[in-house]
Amino acid sequence: MNGYIYLILPNELLGDERLRLSTSLQRNVIEVTVGGVLNRFIMGNRRLVLFFEDIIGKYILICERHGHKGDLRELSKRWGELTFAKLIPVSIKKLPCSTIINSILKKSWKNLGIVDDLYLRENDQVIILTTKNESITRTIGGNEFMPGFFNGIISALYRSESKIVNSLQSRDSCEYEFELTDEPLEVKGKEKSIYNRLNYLEPLKGFTLNDAIRSGIFQLREGYKIYFRGKRLTITENTMFHLVGNANILLDEVPSISYDFFKEIIDMDSTDEQKLTLLKNLLQIMGWGVIKIIIKDKNEIFIEIRNPPYGLQMEKDNWTVLSKIIQGYLWLIDKYFEISDVNEGYKDLKIMYLSG
Repeated sequence: MNGYIYLILPNELLGDERLRLSTSLQRNVIEVTVGGVLNRFIMGNRRLVLFFEDIIGKYILICERHGHKGDLRELSKRWGELTFAKLIPVSIKKLPCSTIINSILKKSWKNLGIVDDLYLRENDQVIILTTKNESITRTIGGNEFMPGFFNGIISALYRSESKIVNSLQSRDSCEYEFELTDEPLEVKGKEKSIYNRLNYLEPLKGFTLNDAIRSGIFQLREGYKIYFRGKRLTITENTMFHLVGNANILLDEVPSISYDFFKEIIDMDSTDEQKLTLLKNLLQIMGWGVIKIIIKDKNEIFIEIRNPPYGLQMEKDNWTVLSKIIQGYLWLIDKYFEISDVNEGYKDLKIMYLSG
């Protein structure tokens, strides 16, 4: 076993205080740099992003209400499969699946604020997973997105296709039942070396998540819950946003969702320059890359993102979700801003927004 296993598994070393996000930031287990957040806990240098739960949750609700429950369930299942098939080290995959969930993932996810508790039990071919205060569901209640995600995790860990047998959800606790099949799982995606190379961040000096917490811009509650102006953020892996973009499900709703969210927490009396400075800082702090914003004139805003977060999917990376969320934010300045052009180079994304 490698050194991480020894650090993680013994119960006497797993006190809650040790595992708080605040402690991880202090110890560089969660490494923050300008434009990026890296998780060194268990899975190596795994890039993560912060995102507002309310925006994700509202999008999921709208899609499910318009008949896309099955589509989202399959999308999130694939996300779970890709993440756990591709990113978990071989040494950890050799452990019993119950150990991975109950002794490793539980500690990691609780540390990151993704769940308050997580427990797996096995009954022959039936796998029962219980959670408390899981991300997304704690915001919107019952949904198909999270069961699909956990379905993908179970399939990846057991290396077998699985199906959802039962799902009981409330905002504070959930129980999922899965049945393993005899069909082996095949997961196609980027090689981990390519994914890591695309998501590698050169160290830069500038404002980071640590600085945002120290200065009070972001609030860290109970050691692991991150808030901005009363709105909770969740830490997540990047692939989901590319899968959503490629699926192209009701993406035209995203700017309105974004606008409705930000208009509640952004000072509408602030100047355009102040709003854009805040946008730049938020995107960088939340791990979306190194941001440059140029106001060419009052009707033209150019945004360049160096080292944006790439996904594990085999298909082309898709920046539609990110660009439309930014569009909704820009509606705080002018409701007529539209995406004029998106130009992607190697580890460099340029988006032009025009109004009028």
